[in-house]
Amino acid sequence: MFKLGLLASTALIAATSVCGAATQPANPESRLQDVVSNRDANAEFLCNYGWLGVTWYYHTCCSGSSYYSHSTHAAVPVTGHGRSVSRIVVAEKTISNICCEKFGVGLYANSSKGVPGTLLASGVGTASSACAEVTVSIASTLLNKKTKYWIEEFPVNRHGKREGNRRSSVYWAIDPKAKHRAFEQSWTDSTGELSSSPWTRQSSGPFVRVK
Repeated sequence: MFKLGLLASTALIAATSVCGAATQPANPESRLQDVVSNRDANAEFLCNYGWLGVTWYYHTCCSGSSYYSHSTHAAVPVTGHGRSVSRIVVAEKTISNICCEKFGVGLYANSSKGVPGTLLASGVGTASSACAEVTVSIASTLLNKKTKYWIEEFPVNRHGKREGNRRSSVYWAIDPKAKHRAFEQSWTDSTGELSSSPWTRQSSGPFVRVK
């Protein structure tokens, strides 16, 4: 199980250092234990093997003169088979008390550093409190045979209106049969000073299909 609460806690500490005391966001890790009952056997694995957090937190202070935001992205490499794809299927869940949460999914070329590079196509999906597959439509894109690409998830709210305290949390389900390991990256924006962490390899890979 990934330590999803760690990044949220890091974001809150940084926000406090920039703007003083901030409102503590709910702990998503504790609520992930509230898995969905009555799911069919084919989907059961989606809720039992851990999660990658795709999260965003935003805090303003000082009458709006300064702000702090923190987001986490997750990505996994895929290999092209010489055909065009127009759909990306992922498995998602929100924290248990949220009905719906939007998230972005992008198809990226492989960069010279072996991490997500140029964005080729993207779309927006909606996760619910029930762990389930979500199909996201993208522009038809040819994936060259035996060529490495990346599927990346990211929070869509990170470019939203800058006021108040807001957050979004979506969790990308781990697939125990995944052949490729996932990577995570975090972004921070402290009143216009933008920075990112290196992509960090994880121990498992998420559920993803391209069609």
